[in-house]
Amino acid sequence: MEMKMMILHQIELLPKLLTLALNLPKLVFPTILEFASLSSQNANPKFREAAVTALGVISEGCLELMKNKLQPILHIVLGALRDPEQMVRGAA
Repeated sequence: MEMKMMILHQIELLPKLLTLALNLPKLVFPTILEFASLSSQNANPKFREAAVTALGVISEGCLELMKNKLQPILHIVLGALRDPEQMVRGAA
């Protein structure tokens, strides 16, 4: 039950993250890139999934900023595509 509540809470936060990215990309992007860089290396697959999901959610609002950081972003996404866990690959 606790895991289900955590997942529902995360789903509720995604639209808010998108809104922030669209309105404040210069504040959102560095924070999410740091989060994704760290979380993509976490042993817990939920963290790795969250890393790729967060990058996807902010991509529309932070497109111009992301263009300048393609190498680390692609490293995270391509690593997720090779992840042994299906949930991580699916998020990528």
